[in-house]
Formats: sequence, structure tokens, C-alpha cells
Amino acid sequence: MTLAALAGARTFGDRKTLLDELKEIITAIFSDDFADDKKKKYVILFLEGDFGGHTRSKKMIMEDLQRSMNTKLKWLDCKVSVVDSSTYNKRIFQIV
Repeated sequence: MTLAALAGARTFGDRKTLLDELKEIITAIFSDDFADDKKKKYVILFLEGDFGGHTRSKKMIMEDLQRSMNTKLKWLDCKVSVVDSSTYNKRIFQIV
């Protein structure tokens, strides 16, 4: 849905001032560099909080979400990760 929303936002061109904050993201996603299949693409869902329950732990929920996202984003050549502040890969991004 995010990609669809960005594609739709791109069609407004310069007619909407709200798009200024999205312009950089839209330009990057729809650039030839993004289509370069030699570069890895990451879809990261960053979750925080204590949302585990009695029947399923936080880790189990995060693994299920990641598996589901992988299935739904099969069409996009990317690596999907569902992470929190203790499990994210510091080589990919940093929390500031």
C-alpha cells in the first residue's frame, strides 16, 4: 500500500505542497538506481513495546509477521525483516 500511495502521490507533480516531504522518497523509489537488481532492497517493520501474550511470545509474533510480509511481498525482490531495538541489524540502519 505504501508503494501504491507513493506512486499516486507522484502523479500530483508540483500541485500539492504536502508532497515536499515525500519528494525525496518518491524520487529515490522511482529512480533507475532503485531498479538496479544488483542492490539489495530491505523492507523493515520496526516494532517496539511489550506485545507478547500468554499463548504467543513477542518473538513468535514478530516471526509470524515477517513470514506473512514475505509471502505478501513475494512480487518485490527484497529482504523483509521484523525487528525491535534488540534484534535489528546495526549494519543496515542505526537508531538515533
